[in-house]
Amino acid sequence: MTSTATEAKTARFDWGGFIKKYAIVGILILFIIIMTILSEGSFIQPSNLINVVNQIAPIGIIATGMTFVIIINGIDLSVGSIVAMSAVVSASLAQLPTAPKLLFPGLQGLPIIVALLAGLGIGALLGAINGGLVAGFGIPPFIATLGMMTAARGAANIYADNGRPVSYLTPEFNFLGSGDFLFIPMPIFLLLLVGVVAHFALNYTRFGRHTYALGGNEQAARVSGINIKMLTLGIFTLSGFLAGLAGMVLAARVQSAVPTLGTSME
Repeated sequence: MTSTATEAKTARFDWGGFIKKYAIVGILILFIIIMTILSEGSFIQPSNLINVVNQIAPIGIIATGMTFVIIINGIDLSVGSIVAMSAVVSASLAQLPTAPKLLFPGLQGLPIIVALLAGLGIGALLGAINGGLVAGFGIPPFIATLGMMTAARGAANIYADNGRPVSYLTPEFNFLGSGDFLFIPMPIFLLLLVGVVAHFALNYTRFGRHTYALGGNEQAARVSGINIKMLTLGIFTLSGFLAGLAGMVLAARVQSAVPTLGTSME
């Protein structure tokens, strides 16, 4: 009798755990239903849904990097400013020779890969500085990234000649924000690519296992032989790298980069 009661209790569905895990999905579905009713069905039209996902793709890319940071019990407040810095740096190397205000005269005509690598590189560098402050000097992530949020935003303003927009960008650069790949808008394609790679990394690689281990118990991860400092450095670098990618996508969408780009995006 006791055994039967125990089995029934064990077999009972865990509604509390289910709601805790999928509440945000339910809220999203509820919002979609409400918007569909209010817009008389136009909200769920394929063109509108594609436009919505296209607009939130940069945020999704940033959130993917932030996921790794949050798993290790950290936070990155600097991503919005890294977006701006990466955007103005990459855009400055992708201006058309005919632009009325060239940030760097004489550097036009460079291969597009140079601008892309510069944007990703500056994002990764700023993320690595965050990671170095956290892992190397023991500064809490909130404080370290709060400082970078101000520093990177200020650097973006100085770089862009006191806050001037960097516009008249090449079609190759603008392709990141308005082009299609395999009939999929580039921002959405990049979001899907980043999401798939992140999912694989977290679930099927040693890097992912170590990330979860660090977030679960730092002391246990350390005695297990995990290099805590290098892992922390790598995760913050990844967050900065993806923020840099999002910055270029945003700049390419509006075909201009301004130092205020990404404000409050964190």
